Amino acid sequence: MKGTRALTIFAVIVLTAIACFGQNALNTRWCDPAGTWYGGSDMATPYKLVIAPTGILRYSVNFQLALDYNSVGILNWTDWTGEMSLGRAQKYDVYTVAFYVLGPDAANQMGGSLDMDAAHSTIEFVNGCNTIQNTVDTYVGYIPWTESKIPFSTTPDWNYLQMVGVQTIVEKYYRMPTACPNCPFAGVGQPVVPRGVGKLRGKR
Repeated sequence: MKGTRALTIFAVIVLTAIACFGQNALNTRWCDPAGTWYGGSDMATPYKLVIAPTGILRYSVNFQLALDYNSVGILNWTDWTGEMSLGRAQKYDVYTVAFYVLGPDAANQMGGSLDMDAAHSTIEFVNGCNTIQNTVDTYVGYIPWTESKIPFSTTPDWNYLQMVGVQTIVEKYYRMPTACPNCPFAGVGQPVVPRGVGKLRGKR
């Protein structure tokens, strides 16, 4: 009797787990990745990610990083931009590139001033439609870059994941809400006084 009861409880747990898994898979299967996202692997240097549809299950992506590049010896840079398409197991394949102009010190260390970086990653939905995980498995550099070096095809000059001793970088992004129940935020936050307002008031 006890054995039958234990078997019944076990069966209920398994069926519940299967149902929950199936429901989550069904929910994320129809999630739309298009939109504005924020996050990254380190919230001290977050990214803004914009995903825009370009065709059937194809998208353009734009990553913008909040970072003081001058402090790490980079003079100019572009956003990370690229293409995304639906691959296997409800994961999206993402290919992105970015250009950097290195300062003299960094250029001497890296072998040139013009740098093209390339990254491949996979994006998948986790915990519903408002959170995605971006797993970077390729992050390489072409320094010095010339037009003969083709990203993802030409053997790179630098393998950054290998240099720091990791196989992947895992990032998490959150969908920007498009509803604001509390807008406008009346009486909340610090007041901002425009420059010169105090002086004008003083003259009056």
